[in-house]
Amino acid sequence: MLAALAGLGITDATIELDGPELPIADGSAVAFAESIVAKQLPGEASPLHLREPVRILSPDGRAAITAEPIPEGEPACYRYQLDYGPNAPLRPQTAEWRGDPAEFLREIAPARTFSLAAEAAQMQALGLFRSFTAKDLLVIDDSGAPIDNAWRFENEPARHKLLDLIGDLALVGRPIRARITALRAGHAMNHAMAQALAAIPD
Repeated sequence: MLAALAGLGITDATIELDGPELPIADGSAVAFAESIVAKQLPGEASPLHLREPVRILSPDGRAAITAEPIPEGEPACYRYQLDYGPNAPLRPQTAEWRGDPAEFLREIAPARTFSLAAEAAQMQALGLFRSFTAKDLLVIDDSGAPIDNAWRFENEPARHKLLDLIGDLALVGRPIRARITALRAGHAMNHAMAQALAAIPD
């Protein structure tokens, strides 16, 4: 939901739930984005401009997120580099978004959540996601292909990680005018970057 709002340029919204959490659907943002796109209004929050780079590193140094200042007039850029290592089922891949709402709706919002087959089996053994099958949420086999499903995009995993990045950084509460590059980062690092950016004084 946060990614849909940020991707469509909405900075002020009221969200009401009649259950304990947002529905996961297929793990993408497309259902939320399509339901609000016709009602979007221009955002009024003042953008965050960086004066110097901000960098978040994982403890082992293998994952990182960097936010860098950009020249006046250059569009903000979010970039995610997915790399699970040389022997992983998923090959290294990259996805990028430059702030255009139409591009977000078409190219980023439909990217679904995913898990490797071993991860999915482990979660179901713990009693999670038992009502879902590989036709509902992407499960990737050892060859790197979806089980009982098909990719919406060749680099859909990287696009979904980019979707996560956009949504998590929306916690800053204002548009971010920066070049943001994430390598192997997940929600925890995204949230750490959001906290660091939110702490920057005007």
